[in-house]
Amino acid sequence: MTTAKKVVVYGFAIIIALLLSFDLGLEVIELVLLIGFLVLLMVLFMVVFMKQIKEQERLEERNKRVKFDVEDIIEELSVVCSYCDTVNKKHATYCKKCKRSLKNVVCPICGHENKYDQKYCEQCGSILQNKKVHL
Repeated sequence: MTTAKKVVVYGFAIIIALLLSFDLGLEVIELVLLIGFLVLLMVLFMVVFMKQIKEQERLEERNKRVKFDVEDIIEELSVVCSYCDTVNKKHATYCKKCKRSLKNVVCPICGHENKYDQKYCEQCGSILQNKKVHL
């Protein structure tokens, strides 16, 4: 049982207990009708609380989906520099912060074309120099 439900149930239980403990000069039928009205009111509050909780859960789920969609879009439209971790546009040639190449790097020893984020040549193992470009 959620906290909101507990508050409603305990609140109405206290009200009913107070009604039964005080002599209000009511007939039995009037007291039964009053307690029945309070129970109906309690059910109404429970329904309202349940609708609010379901709506809140629905909104939270929607916000999670939107957040993941935005992250996917950003990931699709960008590339992260392996040297300085800066997010760049997907088709950028050079990193906007460190000015290193974001395209494939050619090994100076064997001429093999390596991905921009590799520090060593895949073919010969020599150090790749993805130097800064001064634009």
